[in-house]
Amino acid sequence: MNASAPLAAVPQFLRTHSDAHARLASSLPGGIGWLRRRTQALERVIELGLPTSHDEAWKYAPVRLLAQRAADPARLEPGESQSAAHKGSFSVPEARRLVFIDGRFAPALSDEPAAIDDLRADFLADLMRAVPDALLERLAVHSDRAEDRLALLNDAFLSEGIVIRVPAGATPAPLHLQFVCASADRATHPRVIVEVEQGAHLQLIEQHLGSADGNSVDNGVTQVELRGSATLEHYLLLESADRAQVLHGTYVTQHRNSHLIQHRILLGGELARASLQARLEESGAAIEANSLALTPGGEYADAHSVIEHCAPHTRSHERYRAAAGKGGRCVFNGRIVVREGAAGSDSQQSSRGLLLEPGGEIDARPQLEIYTDDVKCSHGATTGRLDPDMLFYLLSRGIDAATARGLLVFAFLDDVVARMSFDAVRRHLEGRIAAALPDAPVIREFL
Repeated sequence: MNASAPLAAVPQFLRTHSDAHARLASSLPGGIGWLRRRTQALERVIELGLPTSHDEAWKYAPVRLLAQRAADPARLEPGESQSAAHKGSFSVPEARRLVFIDGRFAPALSDEPAAIDDLRADFLADLMRAVPDALLERLAVHSDRAEDRLALLNDAFLSEGIVIRVPAGATPAPLHLQFVCASADRATHPRVIVEVEQGAHLQLIEQHLGSADGNSVDNGVTQVELRGSATLEHYLLLESADRAQVLHGTYVTQHRNSHLIQHRILLGGELARASLQARLEESGAAIEANSLALTPGGEYADAHSVIEHCAPHTRSHERYRAAAGKGGRCVFNGRIVVREGAAGSDSQQSSRGLLLEPGGEIDARPQLEIYTDDVKCSHGATTGRLDPDMLFYLLSRGIDAATARGLLVFAFLDDVVARMSFDAVRRHLEGRIAAALPDAPVIREFL
């Protein structure tokens, strides 16, 4: 424990992590260089503390729920059978699947990584043992900003995860990564590193599943670099049980004419947060970010983003749809920054929220910062209840009230799901959404 941070002032979550670090650090791969990096990261997090509601990026988040949790990175009770039985587990027939249980690769539930054609997939721990110094130089240290605080904590325990490299011009089979917190009171810090080379194309499904056993914390980070004319279609599915917490950060760097399509889905969990930080570094880079959040009762879902236009003629389009029931809360906190010299940039933000019943809450905070001329930027946010005219129209056609409400809510959220390429992903999510809505039996009849 850092002497500058008195024990009483350190949240339970960080105290548990400090104790675990003392037991684990010397056994993690990478040698002295990585031991030093991890120790410095932990000390920095303890000194800075967890984010609070005073930090703009965490303005609405109930961080106290994380601060009070004693989830332990050293607690390891893996159970592969729990993954297969988890209600969020599904298969994409055309995709190769790799499953991680409590941060550890589960070969019995996975395809063989070496058999994945047209891309290179290496386990992070293996690379730390084989080329520790090269990997150390390759991964930049995260900043002290509140947006990066949990990524810095991920650095402190960095050892498990995967590095994916798609060679120039390749279009490999889709890849499905499943990260499952299967043990109660367990904290995991998985890392996914994706490098898509010149003109290559990758479809990546990244699914984080919180355990039904309760009190787990999944603090994942995904780093993406897209070279010239590369394309990544990224599905980020955060699906948690009632007491689980899933917090994820995606960091993206895009080069000339590259294209990122990201679908962020936040379903269930006591606390779910998906943060996207993207830099459009060169002309022609484009990003489409679609987000869906559903909190039918008692959950918290936060879609945060910072997209920086750093070069001329770059494009971004954010689409957010959310629905909140009694006691549920959805948040969209999105910031677009158009840097000096990024003339010709085109940016759009659209946030729409639906209150399913009294007691739900939706907070929308779209932001634009423009430091140059000759740009096309817009944003808009609406929150309300079902359109009474649309409801009346369906009722006038002989549809009963429950069916009419269910269809309208489902269609509102399906605006995001329908844009996805994979039938299996769409069916899985539509089933999860339908089951969570008040008129679930009615909606299922139409799926």
